[in-house]
Amino acid sequence: MLKQTILALGAAALLAGCGATTNKTVKTDERAVVANDVLVNTFVDKDGGVYTVNSTDAYNTAKFTDANGKIFNLKREPSANGIRLVDGDTEVFFTHKDVFMTVDGKQIPATIK
Repeated sequence: MLKQTILALGAAALLAGCGATTNKTVKTDERAVVANDVLVNTFVDKDGGVYTVNSTDAYNTAKFTDANGKIFNLKREPSANGIRLVDGDTEVFFTHKDVFMTVDGKQIPATIK
């Protein structure tokens, strides 16, 4: 009788241990999404207005945000040196040290931040 009791307790302990939860690592075929390299240039006008140019394709196209938050979709145009982005009356030209901006036909003096 003692033998059966010990055997029953052992079986109960074994079954109780099987019910315990464990942390398991499950492999999936999902791949992490990684953002493309985003190039960002920030310019500041004499009144403190901030302008940004963002591009994900090495400045072939770019989004230009003016100091009022208006967004322009610019396309790259040929330039002797530097990067020139144009959309109608809005144009941004910059090098590593200079920037020239025209927003809606109005030239805005600015510096690189």
